[in-house]
Amino acid sequence: MAVLCTSLSRSATQPQLDPDKPGSYILSKADLVLIEKAKTLNPMYETWSRALRTQSNTIIPNSASNPENVKRAERVFGEYE
Repeated sequence: MAVLCTSLSRSATQPQLDPDKPGSYILSKADLVLIEKAKTLNPMYETWSRALRTQSNTIIPNSASNPENVKRAERVFGEYE
């Protein structure tokens, strides 16, 4: 299986010009897996993944289980009735 990409990564091992789209390349899925592994081995990848994870969007007023940003907003704005 081949996958289309419009920019060529320096870590690609077997890029081929796409005959149907000038300026584009076709990379094998195996090459893309190798590229992904190389990028995710960097310790910063895990740091950024944790920083960008999504939180539950279930908010209960004044609940101890609310995310810290919601608790801060509750302290600043109080309860609205």
